[in-house]
Amino acid sequence: MRIKKYKQLFAGILIGAIISTGGSVFANTTNVTAKVADWVKFKFDGVEKYLAQGYTVLEYKGHMYVPARYVAEELGANVDWNKQTQTVSINKQNSETTNPVDEEKTPVVTVPSTPVEQKPCNCDIKSDYEKLPLSKINEGIIVDVYDVVLKNDRTTFYVKVKNITDLPMQLDQESVTFTTDGETYKHTQLDETILFRKDTAWYNDIQEDERKEGFIMIPGLPEEVKEGTLNLTVVQNDRTQKEIPFQFKVKWD
Repeated sequence: MRIKKYKQLFAGILIGAIISTGGSVFANTTNVTAKVADWVKFKFDGVEKYLAQGYTVLEYKGHMYVPARYVAEELGANVDWNKQTQTVSINKQNSETTNPVDEEKTPVVTVPSTPVEQKPCNCDIKSDYEKLPLSKINEGIIVDVYDVVLKNDRTTFYVKVKNITDLPMQLDQESVTFTTDGETYKHTQLDETILFRKDTAWYNDIQEDERKEGFIMIPGLPEEVKEGTLNLTVVQNDRTQKEIPFQFKVKWD
């Protein structure tokens, strides 16, 4: 069996990287082996941000361990480490303390109710669809959909797939579908006169720690279509032929 190419870190080193304030931090900890999860992305209030230099995300026993200081400061909080009490303190910035209201001294004002005319709301409903590029991870497979090209007879999505398992994987091009306005467009419906309907990049297995890049194709979409749901499947290419599904709600201008 091949040795997995996982980077190893001690939990104590992670704690020091997260909460130290300039000096070294040491603690009596149990040594553990974790995987560096360098594929993890962060979004704060819908805005994607890269992990600041010097921070690391770890995957350990099915859980992701993220840097407390980085996350807290992005959310507007302060993080402090008390070495004597071995305590991490996270406090909101500019927090104000309010005094409880003295009900006996607070006058009660009664305002006559006035009927309010109900008008239809022209508010925009927030869409679940997101602009490219989009990325998802499922069972150790990372799929990035980063571009789309529209033509009359075909729609081409450009995709990257990274395998961080020790099992061979393949992207199943015939599984690709795109659904919009109740209509589903399938790769298998492509006009047979189109040359290179399939990308040869997906013919071979994606091995451990390997990333492959290529395209997937469906029939042409109506000109007015600007969003929809892209579905594709990555297959574990061994005797199990296990299917790993991915779904992206995409939109474009």
